[in-house]
Amino acid sequence: MFKAGESYQAKITDAGLMETKDGQAQPFMKFKCMSEDEQQEFTWFGSFKSQKATDIAIKALITAGFIGSDVDDLKGGLLMFKEAAIFCELEEDDRQRLKVKWVNGAAKVIKKYEGSTPKLAAAFASARAAVK
Repeated sequence: MFKAGESYQAKITDAGLMETKDGQAQPFMKFKCMSEDEQQEFTWFGSFKSQKATDIAIKALITAGFIGSDVDDLKGGLLMFKEAAIFCELEEDDRQRLKVKWVNGAAKVIKKYEGSTPKLAAAFASARAAVK
């Protein structure tokens, strides 16, 4: 069961621009979110009403794989997105339905160090001897 406040691996299934009640452009993205035992579709709605809202919307679009150079490119729908590893955090709306709150990229992969560490080996040996 999907829960508000939780993050889920997601895949974008639709995107574009829709018209708000006052006739303004509003970005949206639909995601198929996946948990261990189920999949469900949720929608994210962005906003261009303020500079802060615009910044958040653009970041979410780019994180989801948007490759366009302008908001008008959203009219191209999914053709304007490359595949991206994303996670969606869910929240309840005012009618207690789940919707996408945040679109996040996958955690960065930590590259394991493969080189030698002779100075550290000596430091560990010295510290180990002092602890005994």
